[in-house]
Amino acid sequence: YAFTISNNLKSMYLPNEITIIEEGVFSGCHDLESVYFPKNLKKVAIYAFSECWNLSDFGGYNVSEDGKCLIIDNILYAFAPKGVTNYIFPDNITTINEGACRLSQDLESITFPEGVKSICSQAFEDCINLKTITLPQSLQNLDNYAFKGCTSFEGFYGNEYFHTSDNKCLLSYANLSHPGPWLVNFAGA
Repeated sequence: YAFTISNNLKSMYLPNEITIIEEGVFSGCHDLESVYFPKNLKKVAIYAFSECWNLSDFGGYNVSEDGKCLIIDNILYAFAPKGVTNYIFPDNITTINEGACRLSQDLESITFPEGVKSICSQAFEDCINLKTITLPQSLQNLDNYAFKGCTSFEGFYGNEYFHTSDNKCLLSYANLSHPGPWLVNFAGA
């Protein structure tokens, strides 16, 4: 939590010596707009960029062409949400990491490309304006809490294994002690 709630921090250039960004390092940095990532970065812990609402772009290494995603070894670790309402994630992602897109309050619709296999816990927690998601056929794991606190859903599309035929109920099979499907989100409540 090195920079937590650092008012007026607008940009950060991380040196090449940085290999891991720990949990919550930039959490609550509401004014943070851009981050430049070093080539030696290997991992970003959960909530590293939580509540960074003005984060509009990433630069440096392991960043998507549009500057919105930090992707290391096919895992989406961080998302720059400012001003993004409809988003199609890049093709080179297999996992949406825990808390990666948490509190992306401008998001209204998201589409996952084929190749995404896992959406982890709290990946999109409290994306309160998220209305629709389109899941890929490649999806194998959708954590019960991936979309926790998302209260504006209008429909779920794509891979029908994870939603009902009327597109109103999002289902999970992630609870191993009690085989699913589990109703985890409802559209149109």
